[in-house]
Amino acid sequence: MRKIVRRFLKFIDPEFHAKVRCLQRLGHWPNFVDPHSYNEKINYRKFHGKRDEKFTTCSDKLAVRHWISEKIGKEYLVPLLYSGESISEEKLSELGKGIVVKTTHDSGSVYIVGENSPPTPKDIVAGINKSLAHDFGRSVSEWWYSAIPRRVIVEKLLVSQAGAPPDDYKFHVFRRKTGIVVILQMDFDRHSEHTRSFYDEELSLLDISKKMTNTHFEWNSPPKNYEEMLHIAKRLGGEFDYARVDLYNVDGAVYFGEITFAPAGGFGRFSPDNIDIKWGELWEQSA
Repeated sequence: MRKIVRRFLKFIDPEFHAKVRCLQRLGHWPNFVDPHSYNEKINYRKFHGKRDEKFTTCSDKLAVRHWISEKIGKEYLVPLLYSGESISEEKLSELGKGIVVKTTHDSGSVYIVGENSPPTPKDIVAGINKSLAHDFGRSVSEWWYSAIPRRVIVEKLLVSQAGAPPDDYKFHVFRRKTGIVVILQMDFDRHSEHTRSFYDEELSLLDISKKMTNTHFEWNSPPKNYEEMLHIAKRLGGEFDYARVDLYNVDGAVYFGEITFAPAGGFGRFSPDNIDIKWGELWEQSA
């Protein structure tokens, strides 16, 4: 039945489709014209907000590298090993292991080639070609992705000295008239028992859950170079009324991950539910 509903919704107005999804996921019929909640404001951005060209630049995994170099310096960029309109099995074999293969125009088409059971070059090329043929922006009603040239990039795989994946810091940055407010989202054990916690700027644990269980992990001391990460997040996210800035920390070395303008597509349910309204109040949305 769900498949039939999904197929039907593909043929209706995208904004109406998004409202139906809000009803299904968040439990209420949303207002995208005069939004109040965080999720409503994300959807307002998608359907009615001003089309800021920086959204496209910062969502383009290749073009954003130049933007980051100008804003904070190229030393924060993950090393780039390859870029092109396509990629071959031969090129992947040449690049070997310890790489991350991505398309520039979407979210999720990421292939990690590590030491243990990596995807084969054939599987990666098939997946990449499928992504390159797909208008991701249209499918998720996020116009900024559709304007990105479809390319392939390969970056160095970041690992700690202990061989572990880097810690992933997701900074929700709200630019307000009185200053910038930041809420840190941390995801733990992404490849096993995935949990998630939220913190204020001082790393005090917040009573918030979103999709994943809150670990209730409390910091005994700030992570190495936390103040540097916080400064970078404010510097980049402060360019917008709201954005999520993702940074990696590898044994204290900070790297830019990505900037996201519509986390969870505007359908992410919080617990408790009133956090959706509280975050909406934090977000002083421009036209």
